[in-house]
Amino acid sequence: MTEYSYKKDTVKLVEDDYVLGTTTISFLKSNGVECIIIEADHKSNPTDYTEFFFNKLKKTIKEDQKRLYVDLSNLYGVKSKNWFYQWVWKLDKNNRLKDEEFIPIDKVSHASNLEYQLIKTYIYNKFKVAKT
Repeated sequence: MTEYSYKKDTVKLVEDDYVLGTTTISFLKSNGVECIIIEADHKSNPTDYTEFFFNKLKKTIKEDQKRLYVDLSNLYGVKSKNWFYQWVWKLDKNNRLKDEEFIPIDKVSHASNLEYQLIKTYIYNKFKVAKT
């Protein structure tokens, strides 16, 4: 596989000084292609906090070579039909969040081979760690 970089950040979901949960954001990058994957914890769905993540990542997501995904496996389990989605933010002409769309990974048709390799690397590392 091509060389890649992999960075993870843990983020607390806070509302009115109350911690609602935590989530992990993974940044995988190779040859100018970057995948950002937001991972749910066991009790909080990150898609319920769209504005929070949009404000945190809006400067990072603008470029065409970056894709945003959401991993809901910790919340719904890997045996559920869909637990990994591309999370598309639709912006108005002033770059404000207007709408969002969730595309199941098996319906994503525009991803490059490199992007799929980055996603596979993320999933492999996630479950390799879980087995240990």
